Amino acid sequence: MALTTLFVVCVSVLLGSSLGCSRCFVNRDDFPMMCQKHRHDVGLCERRVDQFFTHNQRVIEAGKVGWGYHRRLGDILRREILPIATDFKDNFRGVAELDRRLQTAAENFITAASKLPRKTGCVPPCGYQNPTAEYSCARCRYQSCGFPLDCPVESLQVMKNHMAELWCDAPFSIRGEVVRIWSFAAKVNTTNLASFEEVTAGEDRLFHFPSVGQEHEGTYRCQVVGEDGPVVSLYFYLTVTPSSREAYLQEARELQELYEQIVLTGGDVTTTGSSDLPPSPLLVTACLSALFFLFLLSLWALYLTVRPPQARIKYYCVLRLAEHDPV
Repeated sequence: MALTTLFVVCVSVLLGSSLGCSRCFVNRDDFPMMCQKHRHDVGLCERRVDQFFTHNQRVIEAGKVGWGYHRRLGDILRREILPIATDFKDNFRGVAELDRRLQTAAENFITAASKLPRKTGCVPPCGYQNPTAEYSCARCRYQSCGFPLDCPVESLQVMKNHMAELWCDAPFSIRGEVVRIWSFAAKVNTTNLASFEEVTAGEDRLFHFPSVGQEHEGTYRCQVVGEDGPVVSLYFYLTVTPSSREAYLQEARELQELYEQIVLTGGDVTTTGSSDLPPSPLLVTACLSALFFLFLLSLWALYLTVRPPQARIKYYCVLRLAEHDPV
């Protein structure tokens, strides 16, 4: 009987250095403090708890519940263990009966805990996804997905003078109200916080550009802050490309300059400036087409130059034969 009391009381004492759901939820005050009054096999308490709860993999797996359900897990565990402490306090029935009661308590715990909601799953690749965290009985705490706060930079190209929109939405659920802080780093693609200046803060998910200009080019950062602190940081690198008309005029100017260099300088084309970049494929195609067209014009001019004398000689020979042909 005293041995049973010792076991029940020593559960909380011994669990302080062990791992398992029982250590997470059973407090020392939940049991009569009888270990100080009797000398018994303290190791027996530890071995029995380890066997049925602490190192029971099925108990540990059943204890992996979703966010906010660890309190329910503790209620289930105490509901199964505390009656054993009460029954064995003054009426020890032997080790076999103790093992049977612990085995039944462990099975009941597994059945009840397995019905609690599990975690909803982690969404890669970034963000502190607390609602998807999983409770660990082995560590007595929630384990997050382990992703970094900062998401990879998303590159966006927008044509000049066109509308653009940036959406600050996390691909996972966020508990409670959130604040979104927008900041901007001009002309650079970066995630260095020192490069950003805050632009606006509030609940707006949308950052709207009615008409994009070159001054809008750079990296935009949206940090989502929830009740427990920062949740995720999104980055958008915005580049501004010329409009269709501007691109057409630029290509036309380049073709005109190349034509003047080829035709007006007799084909002596010299590069100006220090740029070593090759011409665009469109420009090369246009130049080759122009040269081929000039070559065809030269052949046609040569043909027109040679053909008239041949025609006159043929006509003259026909006339001479007609004069000598007898009637």
